Amino acid sequence: MATQITGIQIKDETVTTNDIKDGTVTLSDLNESAISSLQGQVGTQGPQGPQGDIGVQGPQGSQGNQGESISTSSHFGTSTDYSYFRPNGTLQSVGAATVFDDLLPTAVYSPSGAASPNITPINGSGNIKCQEFPANASVEEFNPSYQFTHAWKEQSTIIPHLHAFIPANTSGNTFAIKFKMVYTWDNVDPTGSHQYVPDTEHTIWATYTVNPNTVANSNAIISFGEISGTGKYLSSILSARITRGLVANGDTYSNSVWLRSADIHIEKDTQGSDLEFTKFS
Repeated sequence: MATQITGIQIKDETVTTNDIKDGTVTLSDLNESAISSLQGQVGTQGPQGPQGDIGVQGPQGSQGNQGESISTSSHFGTSTDYSYFRPNGTLQSVGAATVFDDLLPTAVYSPSGAASPNITPINGSGNIKCQEFPANASVEEFNPSYQFTHAWKEQSTIIPHLHAFIPANTSGNTFAIKFKMVYTWDNVDPTGSHQYVPDTEHTIWATYTVNPNTVANSNAIISFGEISGTGKYLSSILSARITRGLVANGDTYSNSVWLRSADIHIEKDTQGSDLEFTKFS
């Protein structure tokens, strides 16, 4: 059987229709050197080979231009009660957006002798002890000093108060507990920005009502009320002498009261001050 060849190119030979039978040309009809294969169609692309090794890192690019400063402040809240970032980047709160905090004593003077309150238990186990203030014994005293922080809203109202343990009232009567606070409040004057004038003594009273047939109150608030902060600034010092009132002052509760803490509620409008002794620059 003759070999069938299709799709060939004939060189230097003339192939007539007589040489083609049934659409084929046999090798016997042609000179072998006159035949060359036609190039076939390009096959489909094979799968991608594995990734090569990572090349060495190129040099670092030049630094970009410095960003522009932001000239507008961001406000959060309402038109009257809001917090905002000032041009120097610090946060300030206005109106009801301010917050309250406890100002604790930075120093406490402990008197000796009769003026020193006894440290006695306030619970049954006897492990927890606090300063005891007996009834009708105003000679015993507590002497704290407070330094107003740089976060305090200058010249704002303050509220000094006590935290006390008050025993149960098993009677059907109502009683009053009275405490007196004598204090001075002095500004600091490191640079002459606030003229230092020694403050005169001020006296205020706190009253707590003990209702009939009540259980012990382990953390009663005995408030001295509001004190105006007008003319007072950061780092000012309030020093106080706190004593329990006498029967003559209206203290009608015959049991002792134990002092657990003496602090001041203050209003804060910033996280601190711009300068060391000045609130705003």
